[in-house]
Amino acid sequence: MLRLSKLFAILFIFLFFIVSAFCGEGGFLGDKLSVDASFSYYSKYIFRGQILDKNPVLQQGLGFSFYDFSISAWNNQPVQITGTDELDFTLGYGKTFNEKINLGLGYTRYTYANDSSLGDNEFTFSAAYDAIVTPSFLFAYYKVDGSDANEFQYYEFKLAYSQPIIENLTANIDGIYGLYAGDIEGSYVDFGISVDVNLLENLTFSPNVRLLTGRTDKLEVATGEDETDIYTGLSFGYSF
Repeated sequence: MLRLSKLFAILFIFLFFIVSAFCGEGGFLGDKLSVDASFSYYSKYIFRGQILDKNPVLQQGLGFSFYDFSISAWNNQPVQITGTDELDFTLGYGKTFNEKINLGLGYTRYTYANDSSLGDNEFTFSAAYDAIVTPSFLFAYYKVDGSDANEFQYYEFKLAYSQPIIENLTANIDGIYGLYAGDIEGSYVDFGISVDVNLLENLTFSPNVRLLTGRTDKLEVATGEDETDIYTGLSFGYSF
């Protein structure tokens, strides 16, 4: 049986070349369709305050946007033989009001090669206000398959700031407070610093470092890890 990471790689290559023929200036869809692809290396797999893999991982993403609708696939794979092999699919709808207020709805299906009977269903609502310091809010409702902890909610409050340094170089800083309620409870704080380097017109390189801290006892028990952790990453992003 193919690992999810191999299936994603096949899907990634196929869709990337097929869709690239239809978008862009010479494509059938012109600028109505946009494509975003990413490839990242992280020292650990940490997701919304939960330490899912303590060893290095590779993460790839491929997304398509058509008007206000979007569809994407995302994969996490361990660098070592064992670890979390995950493949997620997301459908989304987003709308901007007054060129400042961004609202979105989404559905994500999480799947895992480690246990084909296990999967998560997530419904999200997001809101952000475009300002010098950008505040944003995310609400997610989880329904987990095949687990005693089968239902919980997640609330995320975030502040982000970006500042161009020189041509083709932008510095970013953000802070997140996340809160769980339901069958998983607890909260955490996460701070991040990153730099975006424009290598080409559509290609960006982004090294980053993050500090996970303030994890409450209940969240530590749920994920079996210590309160504080530092993790780093290197990301490439391509869009057209």
